[in-house]
Amino acid sequence: MERTQSFLNQISLKLRHRFWGNWQLRSGLPTVQPQEPARLKERQFYDLVLKRAFSPDEAQRQNLVLDVGCRNWSYLASIADFFQNAQLEGVEIDSLRRYWNLYRRVDYANAYAQAFRKQGRQIECFADDFLKFAWRKAPRGKPPLFCFFFPFVSENPCLQWGLPRQYADFGALVEHASKLANSNYQDAQFFSLHQGEWEGVLARAIYLEQGVEITSEGVISADEFKNFWPSPHDVWFIKGRSTTDLLNGSAHSVKN
Repeated sequence: MERTQSFLNQISLKLRHRFWGNWQLRSGLPTVQPQEPARLKERQFYDLVLKRAFSPDEAQRQNLVLDVGCRNWSYLASIADFFQNAQLEGVEIDSLRRYWNLYRRVDYANAYAQAFRKQGRQIECFADDFLKFAWRKAPRGKPPLFCFFFPFVSENPCLQWGLPRQYADFGALVEHASKLANSNYQDAQFFSLHQGEWEGVLARAIYLEQGVEITSEGVISADEFKNFWPSPHDVWFIKGRSTTDLLNGSAHSVKN
């Protein structure tokens, strides 16, 4: 059953990327309402998480934040306001998926970004598979922060989200991010959110397998966000870093 679902999801994804997802059926960008109740509750959640995981000094020091799997980026305001000095980039493999009004996820992502671009912020959204993503010209400055908000660490959620099973490979995302950053900056920073202890423990093991040093981690109880975030699970956050030395050490240990 799962193999069949994965196959069907793969076909749908290819059709979106090769055919109707590339057609611009609506002119301009959709109208977004950052102040509507659903968006305000979503913002409360992301504000809570970011403030719990990062100090104000850490936030100010960020030069480039790359959000892997940004969906329609409806929570962009939280990231933009928290990392005020950072260039922001979002990558979403299924950003060509359409809504009932014929706009695509990428259209909404750009609509949310528009207000910040008008303020002079550098914000880009890429309709791309992160495993194939590369900077045309890597932004200069400090090492990037790669954010993974609720990445797939197992197959079933990935299939339910409408993607084929191969995109449940969190290790591949971490590996590509490390190589992408290390080839340009010699260092990379990671931040990820996970639902429940099981996902958090699994993600931690994946980081370590990929040679990422865990620098900080924590748990936010579901009781803290039950009034504005519809999840019964505690949220685990993990911060880490990788360097060329760490990656080489990881590769050496695997070979031996």
